Amino acid sequence: MEQYLQNLRSLRSQINDIEEVAAKRSVEEQSQKTAIETLEKDLFSVASETTRLNAESKELEKERAQICGQIFEKQKKISSLENETSTLSQSLELLRQQIVSASKGLQEKRMYFAKIMEDSAFKLQQGHDWLNSYEQKITTANLRDTMGMSYKNLMAQLESKKAEYEELKSRKSELRDQNAKLIIPTVSNIADMLMYQSKQLMVELEQKTETFTPAVKALDVEALEEEHKALLTDEAGELEYLKSLDDQITQLKSVSHAVKCQCGEGYMVELMG
Repeated sequence: MEQYLQNLRSLRSQINDIEEVAAKRSVEEQSQKTAIETLEKDLFSVASETTRLNAESKELEKERAQICGQIFEKQKKISSLENETSTLSQSLELLRQQIVSASKGLQEKRMYFAKIMEDSAFKLQQGHDWLNSYEQKITTANLRDTMGMSYKNLMAQLESKKAEYEELKSRKSELRDQNAKLIIPTVSNIADMLMYQSKQLMVELEQKTETFTPAVKALDVEALEEEHKALLTDEAGELEYLKSLDDQITQLKSVSHAVKCQCGEGYMVELMG
């Protein structure tokens, strides 16, 4: 009987040690899970930011290519206008030289040539004014076309940015925080096992007493009953202790703690059974 009591005490001590080890291990596992989830969220955030930056970089490259193309077209137009201006300047210079040469060779017909010069100058001015007006019309038309294309490009870019913003919003709405789950074993199964083992020991004890000699059977039955009652009381104490442990674990399961990640997201850490 003393061996049985000693076994129960040893079993109680082992249960306490197991509970302490389980609690420490659960806390360590919770800490590791929390750290792993934090790292996973940080990695996902970095990957999302990298994807967004790559997309923006591609868009900037496209815009840069479009702007370079527009600059190249404008440079071509400017070069063409400069060539036309140079040609007109050369033509005007040639006309002036011809006028000077004719005036020197034909002094006697100065009045006649003066009138011709005035008419030529008037017509030339009209042609020059018409050319300037035509150039302004062409420039205005080109500017309108260019502004129209720029406006269309800006509207297309605006729609693209809006689509990207909506896509980012939909992705963000799909993300959900996952609460950490920690499994802590209860002691109900351990209590059932102890009850079963106690009953098995009592059955074995009864079977062994049947093989005892009459002298052994003649021992004080009341003393044996007192010891049996003491064992039952001790067993009830064990069950009450196990029940208190189960209540403590139930209280631990109801504990929750708010944790805030480095990325700004917050979530609740709870102990789940």
